[in-house]
Amino acid sequence: MYEIAGPLFFGAAQKAMRSLHDIAGTAKVVVLDLGAVPAIDATGLVGLEAAVERLQHDRCQVILARVQPQPLEVLERAHLDEKHAGVHFAPTLDGALELAARLAA
Repeated sequence: MYEIAGPLFFGAAQKAMRSLHDIAGTAKVVVLDLGAVPAIDATGLVGLEAAVERLQHDRCQVILARVQPQPLEVLERAHLDEKHAGVHFAPTLDGALELAARLAA
């Protein structure tokens, strides 16, 4: 599980996504807790999508948990879950962890 806090703009996106690249290839499922991300812009979306692509390349499922309204709108408009079959949304952290357990089994 990885928590991202604060607006996901260019600099913050790069830092967070570098951390995700470090775990690529070692996990079956990654839960990204976005509950503390009030906003995401186009550069944050590009960084997040690049991280998702890298994780999926390494056969890792990605669960986006507790996504707030503005970031959710951006992610839905980008069709993130349609472009990447291994991306899932969970409205709660408990739901994300239950889904992660099922996907990892």
